[in-house]
Amino acid sequence: MELYKRDKFFEVKKMTNSFKVKLGTTKIKNLNQNMEALTVKLSEKDPREISKAVPIGDVAGGRYYNRLDHFSWKYANTPPKDSKIST
Repeated sequence: MELYKRDKFFEVKKMTNSFKVKLGTTKIKNLNQNMEALTVKLSEKDPREISKAVPIGDVAGGRYYNRLDHFSWKYANTPPKDSKIST
């Protein structure tokens, strides 16, 4: 388990059987709860059951709210790196 602190933000990272867990918070009490959650042990069967419960293709909706779509890299208007256009 790795613990990082940036300004007032704490982040915990841990690799479990087959999941990479990354939890973050700004409050110590929440950090303690997050770290307790990382002590849960999964059997070899658990990750398969979790994956079956929500197959990747069945997840509905986009990653971001629609009103944030225009901030996506898909709509970027960045010139190529070797472009002669100055900024």
